[in-house]
Amino acid sequence: MMNVKAGTPVQHRDNPNWRAVVVHDLNPRKPVNGLVVVNHNGREHTMPKTTLKVSFHTDAKKEFGEFVS
Repeated sequence: MMNVKAGTPVQHRDNPNWRAVVVHDLNPRKPVNGLVVVNHNGREHTMPKTTLKVSFHTDAKKEFGEFVS
């Protein structure tokens, strides 16, 4: 996982049904081994970047535009 901006939807690597939104990056100079604060179901959690991946739909919308729903 690279440096992420606030508001980016993310998923857990092992459980794609678990989804959250990044609140802020605690270690912006560490693109892999750093920590991020995520909002999941109204609660904020600190999670390592290695357990998260950027949501597929976010990447698809950047690449294909409005065709992905």
